[in-house]
Amino acid sequence: MSTIAPLDRSIIDQWLASRPQPSAMEMQLQSLGISPEVAKEYVKAYRKTLQSRRQTKGFILMSVGAILGFISCVLTLINPIPAIYGLVLYGLTSIAMMVIVLGLYFVLET
Repeated sequence: MSTIAPLDRSIIDQWLASRPQPSAMEMQLQSLGISPEVAKEYVKAYRKTLQSRRQTKGFILMSVGAILGFISCVLTLINPIPAIYGLVLYGLTSIAMMVIVLGLYFVLET
């Protein structure tokens, strides 16, 4: 079994900034003299990095939504200002649920 040298993170970071097409990534790696097997590993590492960033964004959105939902629940239970009861109960709770669902989309969609 052959061993593959560690990947150069600067190339992957460049791709994250410019978001090139997969064919352009392979052409860039071929111009650097990298073998096709290692080039596939670079593309795989790039996609894995994109997915991890997307999941991180999703977990942050789910946390924000959960905090908004908790605030909405507490404000609904204590009812500090009766005039905004409906706004808090329906408005803030709906916004919290939408943020949570958006976070779930980012985490679960592949």
